[in-house]
Order: sequence, then structure tokens, then C-alpha cells
Amino acid sequence: MRDSLRLPLSYSDQELNGILSQSDTAVGKPGLRLGRILNNIITNSLKQNRPVYFASTVGAGVTADWREHLVREGMSTRVVRTKTGDSIDVQRTLENAGTWRMATAGRKVEWPACMSPILRQTSWLNLYYISAYLDLARRFQSQGDLSKVDDWCRRSYALIEHLEDPQRAAQIVKAWLSLNPNSERRRN
Repeated sequence: MRDSLRLPLSYSDQELNGILSQSDTAVGKPGLRLGRILNNIITNSLKQNRPVYFASTVGAGVTADWREHLVREGMSTRVVRTKTGDSIDVQRTLENAGTWRMATAGRKVEWPACMSPILRQTSWLNLYYISAYLDLARRFQSQGDLSKVDDWCRRSYALIEHLEDPQRAAQIVKAWLSLNPNSERRRN
């Protein structure tokens, strides 16, 4: 992969063989081998101004070394050079989390309409969207825009509501209450 895909991995064949011969255990993180290789790729990519993204489905253990350099952009997080306390790019998240782009070219369709009935029932997939939506709600709450808080909390609730999962629905309502205790929309 390093050679055929021009993967920005600076280890020589000999160094890679040495890494691959090491023990590969680490509690709560990717294996030591994977971690070293991943960190090398990311560091070199950033030096070359090449974008690096993690999908939302990638566990926190894999991204742990880069946690302070991650910016959410919807269903992915981008790795940036500088540390950031601003862990969400609102504009990109609005563009990427609000729609599912597997539709006719140029036409944006709300993502649940594009999914098969089987995937619509996959609660773990919904949780990634819910997480992005609640991150947007938190950001808008910090900016004092409570109508947008309600909008994104409502979208979060709508994703879980059809799954008939009262525990998760209650968690979303609790989050909504904490973000906007006076919301009229939440009561409806």
C-alpha cells in the first residue's frame, strides 16, 4: 500500500518488518503496531497538507492520540495540525450530517428516505447521526440560538423514535431538556 497507493508512510521495509515483529498489545487503544503506523501516516499526511479523516464509526481508542486535533464534520472527523478546542465545524457538519448524498446527482434527500428498511432499523447507525445532531445542538446552545437547538434535538429524537427504544428516546429528551429547558417543541 505504501508504494502502490503512495501512502505517506516513511518507514522503510526493514523498519516495517521490525514494527510488525513487535508485541501488539495495548489496553483501550489500537495495537502498538497499528498505532505506530497510523501515527506515522497521519503525521506525514499533515506535513504534506493531505487531508486525513476518521469515520464516525472508528472507535475512540484508535483516535485517542489525535483527540485534541479532531474536528467533527458530520459523519467524519478531520485531523488538523493545531490543537483545537472547537471540535465541530458547524458549516461542514450542517452540509454533511443533514443529508445523505447517495441520491440522484445534484439532489439532496433526507438520509432515512435513501436507506433500505433493514438499515432504518439499525439503531447503532442512527446513533452516529444522533451524535452529530446533538453536537450541533450543543454548539447552537453555546451561541444562544435556542430555535436551532430545538431543531437539531427534534431531528435526533425523530431518528430514535421509530425504533421504539424508550431508553434511548428518554436520553435524547434529557439532553434536549439540559440544552433548552424551556422548549415548547420538546413538550409536543
